[in-house]
Amino acid sequence: MRICLINNLYKPFSRGGADRITSLIADELIMAGHNVFIITTRPYFSKHKLTDKTTEKIYYLPSLFNNLQKIPLFLRFFWHIYNALDVRICWRIKKIISREKADLIIANNLMGLSQLLPLLSSRIGIPYVQILHDIQLLHPSGLMFYGEENKLSSWSAFLWQKFNRYLCSKVNLVITPSQWLLDTYKQYGFFVKQPSLVLPNPQAPIISEQDKTLLENSRVQNNNDKLNNTSQPKTIDFLYVGEISYHKGVPFLIEVFLKNKLKGNLTLIGEGQFFTKLKKQCLGYNNINFLGWKKNQAVKELMKQARCLILPSLCYENSPTVIYEAASNELPIIASRIGGIPELIQKTGGLLFTPGSEKELLSLINHCYNNNFNTPIKAIKNEEYSQKILSFFK
Repeated sequence: MRICLINNLYKPFSRGGADRITSLIADELIMAGHNVFIITTRPYFSKHKLTDKTTEKIYYLPSLFNNLQKIPLFLRFFWHIYNALDVRICWRIKKIISREKADLIIANNLMGLSQLLPLLSSRIGIPYVQILHDIQLLHPSGLMFYGEENKLSSWSAFLWQKFNRYLCSKVNLVITPSQWLLDTYKQYGFFVKQPSLVLPNPQAPIISEQDKTLLENSRVQNNNDKLNNTSQPKTIDFLYVGEISYHKGVPFLIEVFLKNKLKGNLTLIGEGQFFTKLKKQCLGYNNINFLGWKKNQAVKELMKQARCLILPSLCYENSPTVIYEAASNELPIIASRIGGIPELIQKTGGLLFTPGSEKELLSLINHCYNNNFNTPIKAIKNEEYSQKILSFFK
């Protein structure tokens, strides 16, 4: 089967969980013997146009999306309108899909690639799967802060939703990793008639039996190390992984640590608009450490050195990848009670607090520290993601 994967960002321009999920789906489909090609964006001045590997092709289309944060806020409104109706990039995608003779389209985030793609797939007669990662079809920003839920009922949001409802009526199957996100869309009249699946995000590509044996031997060795007290020492008390931004709650988290002079150290992995400002603010505080952006393997190694993950989001999150990764490393979790996060914590274990509540977060941090971070955590089982999607089209 020839399958087209679409996401607005992909390596080497990855920035978030949706990019990682697209990569995992590609790996899983390739391992299952399917031909895969990927359509994504690149900055205008990047030289990336086409990466042609033996296993996959990656088409990079120029888009302002990669530099959207640098565009003045009042101009972004007009960019969103242009992007939603971008027939030019839609025509380029159609040419690629026709050339590659795609049998199925699996789309993730479309911002920067035209919202018209469901309509395009319907016109050319190719089944279309939409994987939802946020509320971007309900509001152009894709963000909704705790306490600001009424923004989805504004007149501008109403017009945006009406436009997207029509396009989404052409979708053949919708996938969400959380029941919360699917219910939120249905509340606004989306995906009422289309079949839907709630699937946890894919954790890792399918591996061979030989690799499974090596993995099991490694797990046994790790358990022996724990029994003999020879495992890697825990040098990080509290860990944050993600974008260093306001909506992720990082300034709030820093304020809680500084104001209350908390015991234990805090390490932050990631970059973002608040990185430089917060790093300067924490100069002289030896218990707060900013590491910047790290590759996925490096993050996993740092998780093994950590004693607790903190996810202090102030915005509605769908199904954060970092929780899956923390759970797979048996890393205790403290997270905001918002969006789809409680569903994940119910499966993995962990502690929840009201978004933005200093009192509740402080209580949980002290609880974990004083009780030696003794919170049982279990990994989420891989649900054979791509097989469940393809079963709809056999």
